[in-house]
Amino acid sequence: MNKKYLSVILFSALMLGTTGTFTSCKDYDDDIKNLQEQIDKKASIEELTAKVNELQTAINEAKATAEEAKATAQEALDKANAGSGEGSVTEQELADLEKKLQDQIDKLASLEEVDKKLAAMEEKLKGEFATEEQITEIAAEVDALSAEVMALIGHRLTSLSVIPTTHVNGIAAITLTTLQYTPQKYVVNDHSTHSTNPWLDHEGTGAADKYISTENNVAYFHVSPNMGVRTEDIETPIFDCIKSENIVTKAGVEIAENNPIQPVSHSIDKNVLTVKFKKTITGFIGRTDVNASKETFYMASLKAPISKENWTEAEKDSVESGKTNGVYVNSEYVRVEELIKVPYLVNKRTLFDQAATGDFANETQTDAEGEFYVHYHDSACVYHSEANELIDLRWAYDQPLDLKDLVKVCATDKDQFETGHATNHIDLENYKEYGLSFRFYLAKAPYITLGGPEGNTNETDQQKFAEIDNPTNGIMTSKVYTVGEGGTSATAVGREPIVRVELRDTVNNELVAQRYIKIKWAKEVGERPISHNFVDSIYVCGNYNGRLGTQEMNEVIYAGAKEGGMTKQEFHAVYVDAGFDGTNGDGEGSVTILKNTEAGVDSYNLLWTLTHADIVAKYPEWNKQEKMDFSKVCYWKDPTGAYPTLKITLTRTIYKPVFNLWGYDGRYWKNNNNWNVFNVNPIVYDTQESNPAWANNRTNNPTCNIYTDLLNGFLDDMGVKPTTGAGGAIYFTDKEREGLKFYYSALYPTVTSGFQGVNRTPDNYAAYAEEGVRFIFDADKLEAADTKYVYQYFDGSKVVDKTATVSPDGTILYINGEKAAEIVNYTANKLDPNEMTYNIKLEEKNPTHAPRSGDAPTEAAKAIVGEFVPLKLVADLCYDDGCVTVPLLAPEHTQTIKEYEAFIIEPLDMKEGETEDFTDATIGGSTIDVKDAFTYISWNKDAHGENYVVANTTGLEKDLWEFYEVVEGDWMTDQITSNLKLVDGNLIPTEGVENGPLPSNTSVVYNSTNKTLTYNNYSGTPVNRDYKLYIPVKFGYKWKTFTKIFTVEVKANAGTPTKAL
Repeated sequence: MNKKYLSVILFSALMLGTTGTFTSCKDYDDDIKNLQEQIDKKASIEELTAKVNELQTAINEAKATAEEAKATAQEALDKANAGSGEGSVTEQELADLEKKLQDQIDKLASLEEVDKKLAAMEEKLKGEFATEEQITEIAAEVDALSAEVMALIGHRLTSLSVIPTTHVNGIAAITLTTLQYTPQKYVVNDHSTHSTNPWLDHEGTGAADKYISTENNVAYFHVSPNMGVRTEDIETPIFDCIKSENIVTKAGVEIAENNPIQPVSHSIDKNVLTVKFKKTITGFIGRTDVNASKETFYMASLKAPISKENWTEAEKDSVESGKTNGVYVNSEYVRVEELIKVPYLVNKRTLFDQAATGDFANETQTDAEGEFYVHYHDSACVYHSEANELIDLRWAYDQPLDLKDLVKVCATDKDQFETGHATNHIDLENYKEYGLSFRFYLAKAPYITLGGPEGNTNETDQQKFAEIDNPTNGIMTSKVYTVGEGGTSATAVGREPIVRVELRDTVNNELVAQRYIKIKWAKEVGERPISHNFVDSIYVCGNYNGRLGTQEMNEVIYAGAKEGGMTKQEFHAVYVDAGFDGTNGDGEGSVTILKNTEAGVDSYNLLWTLTHADIVAKYPEWNKQEKMDFSKVCYWKDPTGAYPTLKITLTRTIYKPVFNLWGYDGRYWKNNNNWNVFNVNPIVYDTQESNPAWANNRTNNPTCNIYTDLLNGFLDDMGVKPTTGAGGAIYFTDKEREGLKFYYSALYPTVTSGFQGVNRTPDNYAAYAEEGVRFIFDADKLEAADTKYVYQYFDGSKVVDKTATVSPDGTILYINGEKAAEIVNYTANKLDPNEMTYNIKLEEKNPTHAPRSGDAPTEAAKAIVGEFVPLKLVADLCYDDGCVTVPLLAPEHTQTIKEYEAFIIEPLDMKEGETEDFTDATIGGSTIDVKDAFTYISWNKDAHGENYVVANTTGLEKDLWEFYEVVEGDWMTDQITSNLKLVDGNLIPTEGVENGPLPSNTSVVYNSTNKTLTYNNYSGTPVNRDYKLYIPVKFGYKWKTFTKIFTVEVKANAGTPTKAL
């Protein structure tokens, strides 16, 4: 007994040790050869990394298996040694066990070496590979490493793991599909009524339900190791099957081979074993419910026979001696679930991923070709249909029709065959594997349509216009009674024969389902494309009407309707007006028929209307497009379906004019000829007005206003300022008319000769509305997140940095929500109604107020004085056009002509004078005269180049003082700082310091009457070192409040002793 026990252990050790068997040199050479063939393929670093990861997984699995084999071998050897004293184990058996143990030790050592190489390769693949040669070289190294791994792990299958295709009640399962149906028989009817829905032309024969299955059910298994195992490394597998219950564990379960399922073929790709299997018994093999909580079902384990080439010597001996009948690897047990589905005939157009509408057998769906019946029709429906109703297919009369291309088989869960069919049926693509096939016949009963006022008293039988070669092949051709026997005839066009199609079980020779298909013979099927391209058009605001006149109708439409063309009479007899659809096709706009009905000379035109709304819907920002392409598809159908639908595609391109400016008046721009900065200057005192901004007075307002006409900087084609509007400064070029410059608006030319632009005639070029040209504040730049335009704004207590915002129409500038300036576009000069102006005005509460009345500019307006403000000259190409529904200056149709900056000139500046120094320790304090410390000067100069002085004196100086509403300088002695700095606890005059304190017991007093400053040192100690005081002075006038810092030095008294005793 002891010997027998140890022999079993020995055999187990040998079995587990098989994964350590090295393959032969020939196998190694074959692996190298196969791998070498892949070296020339281009390998990306990602692919190589993935391959190395696969190798690592294989090595890890091999190491785990080798460790297990080593442990088993060690256990067997230990037990053999323990029992050797009783003579129960031979020396040879002990030697074999020792060898198997050593084999696993050696294999583990080899695997460790390869593991190190893989780790090194992983690091190597993280590097940079600049050339194709480097990648090829590293790929060769990976392939060599792969061969080494495969030489270690071999081709021996070690384990199988099922890949479940579903789970049933939480248990992993593989599935097979069996079709169940009730054998049917054809039911003849006279088609006189259609009282039931659906009407089925077949009923059960009374025979028992049939079950049909396929040999191509599929199950999947992971193989281990994950590489190296090939299809030929195992023989055809076997299913070990058992019956199981979900809540009962039985002892002594009987295992049945290949019952109720059996593999028929297998293949291994990478690390997945695919097994095709069949059902081996009749009847249902799915689960059987015992009660609400208990069920009985089959389970199966795949048993894979190891091919002889992969057996160990011990395994060969065991099989040859009859101890075993083979070497196998079993998977875990998995549940076997049989799915019962009911087959039915279905339209090949069926969309299985979409629900259908209607009851079973009458369901409909809609695809690109329109609505169709999912299961075609019953005979009563189709025989009651009138001409052109229930047409399932239109087909060219001169082409054979393969009816097999019209049908498929669907399958539905048995319990949902009728109630849930519309949403749960599937495409049974492999129906032929179940022995299902179609048969096609011309329906035997005459089909006489019953439409028309006469009720088809001529009794034309539509069935006389087709024939089918044989039921199995199902090739249908047109036929006209006896005309052209064996051929086709165009006289079949328009006829509508009916086909009966059967779905049959060819194994049991039973009828499964039967439906009817209605075919209409046509002259030509599908769509016939016709296209016409209109000449390119320059952009104007309005509707574009593209007309296919009589010439285009003949050359394009009639000529393209069929090969060789159609006559007008033939065309309109087939393509009636009611069949035209110029609205619903792809593209923009709509197409309508224009018809003249005068007898004998009637004619047709087509008019494509492309509205402005259509244009901006496709191109929301037209100003960013160089050109815009449009198309419109319209359809002209033959209502009878005998002729193809004409798909008429109309195209056109609308291109952008290129805008430019005639020139600039250089007097008003910064002197660099880049025309980037335009000066906005204050109104000059006591100067006659030519363009008053607020009233029609010819003299200045009492105080200084800041405004100007922005059009002053631009010229027309004659080199003068445009008077009719800013459009006069603009011309455009047309790519179709090279070398010409076209006036922007129809108001030009304004002279009879010498003009530079193209003279306008009614049809030679586009023109745009003069009012659409406008100056606006550049919101894109002002409101940008990283804008450079930041202004100093006084918020009532302090000056803060603020950015600006712009009104939607671009004409008003705001800072901190307060109006700073406004541009008044296209407004008549108050002194000359024939001149249009574009004034930019800085905001004032009352621009005509008397000096010092309290009516001041806004703080926002003051903030932009002396600053740059970005502007744009733009052209709204659709201004005041009746067809436009979008707002003024909308980006869809607004073109930027020029971007530049306006510089708001500051009216006054302050010139600093000379001041004396304070002297410390003087009797009565040190007093200095500061009335000449500063002088206001105007922005402009006199004829001698000297700035005008603004002072509260007499004459012009006094007049300017009032005109600019100047206030006296305020010496803010309470805010004095010094250059004293505390250094190591000592207050020391320090160069560069300006924020030091005013020393204690020191004062500076301003006398506004005498305009003097007096310094006193009350400390009782004279200063020994000179230091500086910084005194702020606040200045102001109508447009600005600002502060200057005056520096006064405090000198030590000359009498102060400087030497120590």
